Amino acid sequence: MTVTVIDDLDDPRLDAYRDIRSRNWTYVSQRFIAEGPLLTQRLLTSNYPTESVLLDSKYAEQYCHSIPASVDVLMLAHDQIEQLVGFDFHRGVLACGVRPPQLELRADFGLAPEHGETLAAVVGVQDP
Repeated sequence: MTVTVIDDLDDPRLDAYRDIRSRNWTYVSQRFIAEGPLLTQRLLTSNYPTESVLLDSKYAEQYCHSIPASVDVLMLAHDQIEQLVGFDFHRGVLACGVRPPQLELRADFGLAPEHGETLAAVVGVQDP
């Protein structure tokens, strides 16, 4: 696995992680961010593609062993992480996953109008 150390916060490879709490980039880009070791590990073992993993240099050795060689690994100095993400981040690892293309609702659930199923959907809910 190759780890790319980044020292310029304006590097475009960091765009997915920039100010993640104050913008809705993930919605329009079909990407999402997994925060912390548990969610990152879950993403890495799921069927969702992982675009990249961002490591805090302070915690790099702790997480490097669990990242597949096919995933781009970016590393920032510990004191730059908070400035990049826009909040006090101390978990050491973030990952950018890619959402699959959205299917038509009836195809997703195998619904046919003649069966009279009822489906409730809530759009735009976050931070449950």
